[in-house]
Amino acid sequence: MQRGKIKRINITNDEFNKLKFIGYGGYGNVHSDIVNFIIKKYHEELKTSNGYHYKNPCLNHRRVLLKRLNRRNKKLKYTDTDLELVFIDNKFIGIKKKYYDGDTLKNITNKPLKQKKELLYDLIRNSLELNKNRIYNTDCTINNIIYTTNEEIKIIDLDDIFSKATLLPNIIYKKRTVKKLYETIVDFIYYNQYYNKCNYSSYINDNITNKPVNLEQFSEKNPYDKLLQFISSIKMEGNIIFIDFSYILELDLAVLKKYMEDNSLFLVITISKQNIYSNDPLTLLFKNCEKIGINIYDLVAYDNYFQEIDKYISSHDSSNIHTYDGNFKVLEKTKS
Repeated sequence: MQRGKIKRINITNDEFNKLKFIGYGGYGNVHSDIVNFIIKKYHEELKTSNGYHYKNPCLNHRRVLLKRLNRRNKKLKYTDTDLELVFIDNKFIGIKKKYYDGDTLKNITNKPLKQKKELLYDLIRNSLELNKNRIYNTDCTINNIIYTTNEEIKIIDLDDIFSKATLLPNIIYKKRTVKKLYETIVDFIYYNQYYNKCNYSSYINDNITNKPVNLEQFSEKNPYDKLLQFISSIKMEGNIIFIDFSYILELDLAVLKKYMEDNSLFLVITISKQNIYSNDPLTLLFKNCEKIGINIYDLVAYDNYFQEIDKYISSHDSSNIHTYDGNFKVLEKTKS
């Protein structure tokens, strides 16, 4: 390939239709042969929240970005930035790139805390390598990071409009990247797949998620060190108590806290999927806990309460887990 040229392929509609649809994205749909490559076919138009339609900016080839990504691909050990322009009957429709067999971080949030930390350390390493090569992924989320079947972390979607590849190091893009990485770390550690099905996600994010890192520190010389320190600091301390949803209205929280004699008290509210929208009892619980300083550590939807407790215990770093026995006075130590 000549210097300055972007690789491109031209396929027919029939060839494209043989590919398997594997995902929908904000900027395009993803199709793959499920072996070697994916093709992201960009949407013709995007729609704003107020209904305004506009042309997808990804359809502007962004040749400078793609050239730089392709040139720097050989220098990268942990991320693949080799991209090709895809045309159907000579009309530009999207990007071809490498296929990874695996799942997004969003879909593996039930992993043990220790393993989550290991994956996040790999993510920091990958992002730092990109930054050293003047590639900045300013929209890194748990939706566009893949954990492969080979147990590797891969940053994807570097072709989108939030990715930057500059000639010189860019402090502003680096700061944006690190801040977004911090949000991604928080999401991966604390995200629960049922939060987005109830009306308390904002409450949980504001009150459960501990954010000891001052975001202004990301403008310092070594902001990635701050991220590594933050990951290392994440731990579960204090008593963790499983309480079934059906008991929470009759629970005397003040007695509970006094009984445990521990300022670090976390409740894990187990709620059946059919009751996930039962808002009033949860609202009351959150308010009462806030008054006396009890943390709602997690809101988890379980079909089978007791069986899932064992799974939870085995996947979390805690030596002091209890279950609420339904007598509204007594807590018993759960055997691990």
